[in-house]
Amino acid sequence: MNKIKAVLFDMDGLMVDTEPIHLRAFNYALGKYGKHLTEEGNTRRYIGTPDIDGAKDMVLRFSLPISAQELVMVKKARVKELLTSLEPEPGLIELLANLKQNDYKVAIASSSYLETIRKIIQDLGVAKMIDKLASAEEVKQGKPAPDVYLLAAEKLGVSPSECLVLEDAPKGVQAGKLAGMKVFAIPSQYTKDGDFSLADKVLSSLSEVFDLINL
Repeated sequence: MNKIKAVLFDMDGLMVDTEPIHLRAFNYALGKYGKHLTEEGNTRRYIGTPDIDGAKDMVLRFSLPISAQELVMVKKARVKELLTSLEPEPGLIELLANLKQNDYKVAIASSSYLETIRKIIQDLGVAKMIDKLASAEEVKQGKPAPDVYLLAAEKLGVSPSECLVLEDAPKGVQAGKLAGMKVFAIPSQYTKDGDFSLADKVLSSLSEVFDLINL
C-alpha cells in the first residue's frame, strides 16, 4: 500500500448523526400510504445505500402506487425540513484540523445528494476543511459499488491506493475495498452489529484515526 495522501469521509452516521433524520423522512413519505419502516429494517437493508436504490426496493416491497423517483422527492424535501441543529460526531473537528495542518487532501464520498452534503458541512462549520465532494448522484452505481470513492479520488487527483476511507456502514466498507483503498470502520450505534471484517481497522471513534493513518 502506498503512503496515504488523502482521506475520504462517508458522511451520514460518520461525520454527523443524520440516520434518524433519513429514517423519519422516509417514514413521512411511506406514511402517506400506510407503510412504516422500522429502525432495524432500515439498518439492515438501507443504511449506506443511495436513496434511489432504497426507494426502488421500498416501492416493490410495500407495493407503493408511486415511482421510486417520486418517493425520493418527498423524502428529500422532508430531510431538508428536518436538518436543523446538527452536531459533529466526536473527534471530527479535531481530525479535520489535523489533516489540513499536515497537508492531507480531504473529500466526502456520500450516498446523499450534493445539495444535502453542502448544507450539512456548512451547518457543521467544516466546509473550508474539505477539498472535494462526491455524491452517489454523480455516478452510475452507489455503495457498495466503488464508484463514488473512485470519483472522489479522481477529483482529488490521487490514486486509489493513496486513499484512506472512513466509513460507519458495512456497505461503505465494501465500496472502499472494491475501490482498492485502505478502509477504517467507525461503526455507529445503528451499525455496530454489522460485519466489518473487510475493514483494515475497526475503531471506536474518529479521535483514533489520525495516529493510525500510515501505520
